[in-house]
Parts: sequence; structure tokens; C-alpha cells
Amino acid sequence: MDQIIEKTIKALKANGFETFYAQDAKSVIHTIMDCIPVKATIGIGDSATLRQIGVANALQADGRVMINPYSDAIIERMNTGEITGADQMQYCRMALACDYFITSTNILTETGILMNTDATGNRVAGMFFGPKNSIMVIGRNKIVPDVETGYDRLRNICGVFQDRKS
Repeated sequence: MDQIIEKTIKALKANGFETFYAQDAKSVIHTIMDCIPVKATIGIGDSATLRQIGVANALQADGRVMINPYSDAIIERMNTGEITGADQMQYCRMALACDYFITSTNILTETGILMNTDATGNRVAGMFFGPKNSIMVIGRNKIVPDVETGYDRLRNICGVFQDRKS
């Protein structure tokens, strides 16, 4: 583990966060499954990180009870008009009532500050309000030295992603 990750984990712990380090995507999935009781309900917040490493697919394959408002199936049903954006927002609200909420943050400073931009607020709400337990999967690429650098990342990287539904 590199020094920046060690420093950031120490800062998160000082800020009251329980932290786990995982070397790779497979380890992340195992860590998440170990943290969540099999009978718990799981809400998923929209996250490119979670999609890239296959968290929802792994939880589904394990038979976990999950509400994922951004699953490929729901996005496809929205694209065909079978469900509306209002329906998807209802799924987002339902995800906030789950026992666990899994998402990612846009930015994490080395001092343990989370920074986010969110189109509807459901992901950020899931991090801090609603579910009894929140799990944030944060890749090394999300760590920046300070808030100023974080704002630069928000403007130039996080804020420029296209909506998945388009």
C-alpha cells in the first residue's frame, strides 16, 4: 500500500470512518460480502466504479436482496418507455430504506474529506442519511491532495460524464 493511501486511511479513521483496504476488485467484492449479512437489504447508488468492478452483479449472483435503480435492466426499461424517470426516482428512494447502501464518492482528499457532485442527491443522501450502514468503494484514482485539487477534479472530470440514459 502506498504512502498516500496510508495517509488517507489514517485521516478517514480520524474523521470517524471505518476503513478497509482491498488490493483489487475481487478483494473489494469479498470485503463487501463479508461486511453485509446475507439477509440484509442492499441499495445501490449510481457509480461508475461499482459498475466497472461488478459489485451489483456479484451481489445478485450471490442471491442478495438488492435495489439498484441504475441497473442495466432499469435503464433499458426507461429507454423503451416502459418506466419513467419518476419510477426510477421511486426506486432511488426505496434504495435509501435498505439496511446497507453501497456507492462511491467522486473525490476523497488525503485529509479525509469527501467531495461529491450529484444530479439528484440520492447517492449523497445514501452516504449520510437513510440507510443505517453506508459502504463507499473508493479507488486510488479518487484521492487528491486537497480541496482545491478536488474542485478541479469535480469541474473537469466528474462533472463532464454523460448521463447513462442518453
